[in-house]
Amino acid sequence: MAKTLANGRADASHDQPADDGGLNSDDRDSYAAQPLWLRTLLSAAVFVWPFVYLSNQVVPRDGHYTGIDNDFGYAFYNYKVYLLDQLSRLRFPLWSPSEGAGFPFYSDPLPQTFYPFNLLLAAFYRCAGGYTEYDHQIFTIFAVSIFSLGLFHWLQQLPLQLRPVLFATLVMAVSFKVTETMRFPNSIHTAAWYPWILFAVTKIMRSQSAGQAARYGLLLTFFGVCMLTGGYPYFVYYSLFLFGPYLMVFLIPALRRRLWRQPLGSWRTSLAVLCAAGAAAFLLCAPYLSKMSQLMRETAKRGGGDFDYATEHEFRFIHTIGALIFPPSSQPEGWYYFGLIGVLLILLYLFDWRAWRRRGETEMLAAPWYQDRWIKIFFLVWIGAISYITYGRYSHLFLLLWKHMPLFANLRVWGRMNIILVPIIAWLLALAYTSFEDLLARKAGPHTRTARRWTPLAVLTACYLIALGAQLYLFKHQWYDFYWAKLGDFKHVRAKDVLFLVSGAAGFLVLA
Repeated sequence: MAKTLANGRADASHDQPADDGGLNSDDRDSYAAQPLWLRTLLSAAVFVWPFVYLSNQVVPRDGHYTGIDNDFGYAFYNYKVYLLDQLSRLRFPLWSPSEGAGFPFYSDPLPQTFYPFNLLLAAFYRCAGGYTEYDHQIFTIFAVSIFSLGLFHWLQQLPLQLRPVLFATLVMAVSFKVTETMRFPNSIHTAAWYPWILFAVTKIMRSQSAGQAARYGLLLTFFGVCMLTGGYPYFVYYSLFLFGPYLMVFLIPALRRRLWRQPLGSWRTSLAVLCAAGAAAFLLCAPYLSKMSQLMRETAKRGGGDFDYATEHEFRFIHTIGALIFPPSSQPEGWYYFGLIGVLLILLYLFDWRAWRRRGETEMLAAPWYQDRWIKIFFLVWIGAISYITYGRYSHLFLLLWKHMPLFANLRVWGRMNIILVPIIAWLLALAYTSFEDLLARKAGPHTRTARRWTPLAVLTACYLIALGAQLYLFKHQWYDFYWAKLGDFKHVRAKDVLFLVSGAAGFLVLA
């Protein structure tokens, strides 16, 4: 959608890593081992990357730029510019007189009234003399950059090398789910703090002193406040299914030994800081959240409990397939396409024969730590459970949670829950890239069977042919989601559906 800049501005106990030769954060290729100038350059590049990728929405051409449509303008920008105008005059708006007979403003999630970055925007508004939709679009892409940088620094805390982390970050930071979410600026600003919270939790668990844990606890409180005031309570609720299983990695010994291969700090100190930081963030935001909840209960169809309304936007198994290999067949509310090359890397990793070897194999064939079958099962169960919940009325797990989990019945459009898959898939993709690099570096020994030498290529080819068959079937029969096939917002890209087949073939050739 082309927009012009000529409209002017609006008025004024410790766990030790196993010794099996696996990678760890002390490897010379890790981020921490790099010189300061290179680390700074990499962080800057990761932060700027979304602006480069979305340059058509950043750099105006002939006075026009590609604008974000849908609810971006009337439902988000209009509220934000009113808020900034009031804040720039040192006023705090409690009431919106322009909606019907009036409407509570400060407790409405749309303007993000208590979001900390409003202070910077208010200063910008005062200096620039206004705040345009273009400015708000830049602020929205800024959230993608926050997400990208957070993803990069969180993954660096895991036992991974630099190249896999950088690859996973650059791919997932601009995946379809992230860029689709930009039409709701509040949602991307809420999700932007997911990886930063994961980063702070990891740092707290690794802290070797109470002072260090407390410092990261303060950061966790700030990140939590930013997420809670981001203005999109759906994404706050979804985060329970992201942070809960992540904490299990530390709390369950079997998972901790396999996935976390670095020394941890004092359990008592770490858990105390986590609880204190989480409680502080919640208490600081509790009055706002309480008033928001009260407002939603009094707003038509926002009080929850309406099963038909909550599940009318269907997301089913076919949409999951589309989200992975062919987006036109996926419901855009829930797609998270990140390129077939990424999917093939993950499949090649999951089907690596070393992870499923029989006991009694020779030491020469021993798999690295990341090939542990239970690591793969953990990710499959985690991703599978979240995906199954998004199927709504067609999911027994969804029905169970609808009946018994507090506040679960207050949400709708469950395909949006796939936003929490982005950091999970980023982690899995980094492991897959690590495995692929190991595969390229591994030299077949004289006793290696010929079949095992060709197994990776056979697995890769089989996975691609299955994916290609599914793509061709969906493409030939035009099995497209309503949004893609009928909605006007997608008319400029409908003729480009064949590019998903072409890029998939190119990805396969690169890997092969």
